[in-house]
Amino acid sequence: MWLGARLNLREFGDHPYLILLGIALGAAAVLAHTLMHFLGQPIPLGTIAAAQIGVPVAAVTVGTQLHVLKPGEPAALMLGALVTIAAAAWGARAASTDQPGNPAPQQGDSKP
Repeated sequence: MWLGARLNLREFGDHPYLILLGIALGAAAVLAHTLMHFLGQPIPLGTIAAAQIGVPVAAVTVGTQLHVLKPGEPAALMLGALVTIAAAAWGARAASTDQPGNPAPQQGDSKP
């Protein structure tokens, strides 16, 4: 509850480059996890592994309490976390349709 009350998304208006920072942080986390593809892990599973919420929340909480984050940086960190969650949602969808024996639904098919 405290964290949600402390985030100020209006600071993105004052510092729009922090939007890019948040997107870049999330994209870098996803990229780091999808690089495991070179060791044989499917890309969708790498994106699922990239989902993060605990570390960014802890970083924002501690950084805010210690007053080491500039205005807008907490919101940028949480935006990065949301990027990883969105990527994980895509990865879960892609992984579920890529499974052998799990045919993709055809148009017009409905479940009873």
